[in-house]
Amino acid sequence: MRTTLTADARNFLERECVRENQDMVKLAGKLGLLVEFVDLPPDLSGRLVRDYSAGTKSGFKIEVNKYQTYTRQRYTIAHEMGHFVMDGVAMNRADEHAEMSMRREPFTGQEYEARERRADRFAAECLMPKTAVSECMTGFRGRACDLARVFGVSESAMRWRLRELGLVLQSEMISRSLRRTSDPYGLLGL
Repeated sequence: MRTTLTADARNFLERECVRENQDMVKLAGKLGLLVEFVDLPPDLSGRLVRDYSAGTKSGFKIEVNKYQTYTRQRYTIAHEMGHFVMDGVAMNRADEHAEMSMRREPFTGQEYEARERRADRFAAECLMPKTAVSECMTGFRGRACDLARVFGVSESAMRWRLRELGLVLQSEMISRSLRRTSDPYGLLGL
């Protein structure tokens, strides 16, 4: 399912997210968000919370699980930035609205999932901009692990993004070719 980005999100991404392996803490700062690496439960990667210390321009901060991997932390920051930009928090800073937009309870499961998909789309486009990924593809021999390192993301995230962008890795072309010759009738369903 294709998730549409808001105009504000698209403008931010086009202006700020144009190269590989950007400093996500600095990028969040451009939105007025502070990033803190804190002790969170293992099943919680991060969250966007109100900054009651009034230490940020936006009035919000991103708390990131300090025990998770570097690539997971980068993704979490981008994902929470997506919530900030796409869920109206950035536009409507009135306490009541901002608090409502961050709580799960007022939304149905379907609405909650739609918000999560939007934040995921924002994170993917922030961490792996289409133009930068396309340009880097030519410098590698079709290995997702190499591209993942360049962009500071997991290999599975890079494979997903490449499929989404319609870019085929050289290794996938070889793999497909081998499947066709070993299963010419498509019986394996691959």
